[in-house]
Amino acid sequence: MRKIPVLLIFFFALLGSESVTAQKTSVVSELNTFLKKYPQAKPVLFLSHNRVIAGDSILFFAGMYDAKGAVFTRRQILNLELVDQQGKIVHRRNVLMADGTAESFLSIPESLRDGFYLLRAYTGFLRNYGEDSYSWNTIEVIRERLLQRNLTPPEISIHPEGGHLIAGVSNHLLLKYHGVPLGSALKIIGTVSGELGTAYVENSGISSVFIRPKAGEQVHAEYSSTIRSTETDSKPEGVSLFFREDRQTLRLSFTGKKNYRKETEVVLFGRGEARALSLAGDYSDSLIYRLPQDAAPDYYRVLVFASDRKIIAGRTLYLSAAQPVVKLEVSAMAPGIREKADVRIQVTGQNGRPVKATVHSVVADARAFRGSSQDDALSLIQRYRGTESAEHQRRSDRINDELIVIQENPVPENWNDSGYRPEHQSQSTLRFSGSVFRNDSQPLRDSTSVMLFLQKQMIGYEAPLIDGKFDVPVYFDFTGEDELFFAVHRKDSAVSRAVVIPDRDTVSVRRAPVSVQMLSRDPFADFLIRKKATERSYRFFKTAASVTIPEQSDPNKAFEDALRGADVSVQIDDYVVFPTLEDVIREIVPSLKHRRTGDRSSVRVFLYSPVVTNTPILSTGDPLYIIDGRMTLSTEYFMNMNPADLISIRIVRNVQKLTKFGYLGKNGVVLVRTKNPDAIRQFTENSVFPVTGLNTGTVPFAAAQSDPRIPDLRTLLHWDAAHVTDDQGKLNFSFITGDIAGTFTIRVEGITEDGYPFSAEQKIQVKEK
Repeated sequence: MRKIPVLLIFFFALLGSESVTAQKTSVVSELNTFLKKYPQAKPVLFLSHNRVIAGDSILFFAGMYDAKGAVFTRRQILNLELVDQQGKIVHRRNVLMADGTAESFLSIPESLRDGFYLLRAYTGFLRNYGEDSYSWNTIEVIRERLLQRNLTPPEISIHPEGGHLIAGVSNHLLLKYHGVPLGSALKIIGTVSGELGTAYVENSGISSVFIRPKAGEQVHAEYSSTIRSTETDSKPEGVSLFFREDRQTLRLSFTGKKNYRKETEVVLFGRGEARALSLAGDYSDSLIYRLPQDAAPDYYRVLVFASDRKIIAGRTLYLSAAQPVVKLEVSAMAPGIREKADVRIQVTGQNGRPVKATVHSVVADARAFRGSSQDDALSLIQRYRGTESAEHQRRSDRINDELIVIQENPVPENWNDSGYRPEHQSQSTLRFSGSVFRNDSQPLRDSTSVMLFLQKQMIGYEAPLIDGKFDVPVYFDFTGEDELFFAVHRKDSAVSRAVVIPDRDTVSVRRAPVSVQMLSRDPFADFLIRKKATERSYRFFKTAASVTIPEQSDPNKAFEDALRGADVSVQIDDYVVFPTLEDVIREIVPSLKHRRTGDRSSVRVFLYSPVVTNTPILSTGDPLYIIDGRMTLSTEYFMNMNPADLISIRIVRNVQKLTKFGYLGKNGVVLVRTKNPDAIRQFTENSVFPVTGLNTGTVPFAAAQSDPRIPDLRTLLHWDAAHVTDDQGKLNFSFITGDIAGTFTIRVEGITEDGYPFSAEQKIQVKEK
């Protein structure tokens, strides 16, 4: 009988062991389920050039790549935005990626000043992870003078491995710096402990040291008391993490009352999946975990989870491998002007064997590029899958083929909540969203609706307000710029003085590099300006015979056509000029009635429905005014117009026609054409804001000029995106030089079929012969 309790104890111990094992694998299982439900992808841009004058365009290829380097084929809208030196977004475009890729162009506005700009690319879903998940490129807009970046002042920053300084245990501390003399001592100072350690400045701009801070103290690094880092708090409890010298194992040290030691689970996160790390050693002061031997070379994050599924420590690492090799062979390294050159490309993989790959190639004037595209393997992996290693704000550094970074969470903090839903979703179509407030800055009630109307597309949308916000999908693709008019109403009554604020970022945390103008002129900018003038003059002479001056069109015609014509039309010049618009309505405009109550004017349209009855019915509210192609509901603006400035007034009052404009047309439409079409655009109280549709397709690549009488001033000789090599990793292309002699750059970038990126560059000299 005594054996039974022993067996029961053994049985329950076995169950407990199995439950512990289940708990240890649960985070990995749940994390992989999360990744499957919310797959992550990163946009990557390949640019035709990155130095440009205002008014010109940059061709680009955009691809969305998943964590394994495969094209993420889900239909998405890619947002492109230019950020200036103050972090302000000064230009934006939307690009449809129907199958995970897109080839288009970015027009640089004429209004942009010279200087550096950041081109950021992201999807709606990436907004959940912040700007580190975006794609970043530096664009230089050039004019007459050469630009130089301002030198950044000397700086020291400290980064504990694992993301946090933990009191009472050994912490591995990374120091990054610039502007500090080589070999100088950097003192690590604690507010309680005093000097905690010393590191020495190296050529790499990065050093490391081990320190043991006390609870509650703040730690900083300094050089001779002249350059000092910001202070970092040491936490009284938590987990300290660092990789050991063998590069295959990591150590976790624990401190504090909370028993993290028994609850901890360590996960290797990368290539689209999570894997549990195996425990290799259990010591009194630490746990040792080993990396899996079969982990493919790539960019990974090690994450340490507590029992509540919160990330309590983490670091990034790069398992290095041989970078794919691109062999470039050019038939003529010094071709003459207007001569053909052939380029042969072969891509070999990490094992030295040929591999299939997707290749993007460009041949352009070397002066159109700033910097080199020949990135090392780590930088390329970061571009395609990890934190962007942009030169303007580098977030990570290489140390002995590994990467140490402050903890950057690849999943949201509440990823494991049962009701988790991303705040931002990927958009497969354009959306209009925003908030609506009264003029006293209070949000409007949910019983209110907003009517939105695209004025060029002649499409209207009505959306209810929920918590003072609206969100409307655009169920068709439109291109270019448009103006969105809005009107707010509750039941059948218009809500006046409503303010609509669209949802869109206006500033960025990251800022473009600050630049200063040099005294010397920029020869490439001078050339581009003269090139544009020359091409314009040749284009004029070539087409002068067919040039005609078009008759000025009626800006209201599109609206009138959409409404199937006006029912009442009055040409103002057919009558004597009246002093006020009130006199015009009373004397010569039928079907319109004006009434003044105190200082307020009201206008009514006599509506009729030929299907129901021809008896006119007076509208219950003011009509919609379309003045020189722009909508407004402001009767005050309409009544204050000078009759001498008017050309015509037309009225649509047929109820069947007015249904085209929904709520906006229920009280009739008054179309006004004036002699000054720009006046209405100065009306700042009008309820209109600009919106951007999808970018149009790629500008046709300028082919070589065959006519010897016309100069060939192309700076872009070749552009070819997303071509796949053959089974031997080979791809050939040709280009023809123009009339510009000088240095040109052949740039090649791409990604192999197993997901490893590569880049290569070759310069050639075009000579006059």
